Amino acid sequence: MLELTEVQIGLIGIVGAGVLWLFKLWRATSGNDVEPVTATWVLFGISLVLAFIFAAPVFPMFPVLAGDPGVISTAIGSWVLAVVTIGTTILGFATLVYAALAKIVLDQVVKKTLLKALKAKK
Repeated sequence: MLELTEVQIGLIGIVGAGVLWLFKLWRATSGNDVEPVTATWVLFGISLVLAFIFAAPVFPMFPVLAGDPGVISTAIGSWVLAVVTIGTTILGFATLVYAALAKIVLDQVVKKTLLKALKAKK
C-alpha cells in the first residue's frame, strides 16, 4: 500500500496543477501571494485526503458492549489499536503523497516568494 502507481502519480500531478491554479487565482483576486507555510498546510491536508482515497481503508466494527467488563475493555482496546494502526498507515502514506505533491507546488510558491523578496531588496 505504500507504493504509488502510475495512475496515482498522474492524479497527484493533476491535483498539483489544480492547486497551483487556485493559488494563482488567489493572487489575482486578492493581490497577495500565498505564504509557503499556508501552502504547506493546504498541501498536507490534500495529501491526507488523497492518501485516504488511495488506501481505501476498512475500519473494524466497534465491539459489542455486552458481557464481562474485562472482556469489553479488552475488545475496546483491540479496536482502538486497530484504528490507530490504520491511522498511522494512512498518515505515512499521506507523507509519501505530500512529498510528490510538494515537489510540484512548493517549488513554484517558494520560487515566486524568493523572487519577490529579492526584488524588494534591490
